[in-house]
Amino acid sequence: AEAEQVLIDHPAVHDVACIGVPHPEMGEELVALVQATDPDLPLPVDELTALCRQHLAHYKCPRRIVPWSDLGRNAMGKVNKKSLRAGWTAGTGAKGDPNP
Repeated sequence: AEAEQVLIDHPAVHDVACIGVPHPEMGEELVALVQATDPDLPLPVDELTALCRQHLAHYKCPRRIVPWSDLGRNAMGKVNKKSLRAGWTAGTGAKGDPNP
């Protein structure tokens, strides 16, 4: 939640959700799925990473920041993180990033 709060304040970020995804060595890693304000412009990943490092402890920073086409908020405005994890493992929803 803290990483989401830091990232959502950036003008290039329309929406964000952080999820834990499988990692071969660590078991799981934090990934930020970011919906860009302007989908035609590249997401400033290096800038967003620096922003997280500036405002968060290193272990709270996402290991990866990935452009994501739609976070799929429901009628109550909540993100279904379970379906995002399923989309990650299935390799759907990402834009420009080959999911494992």
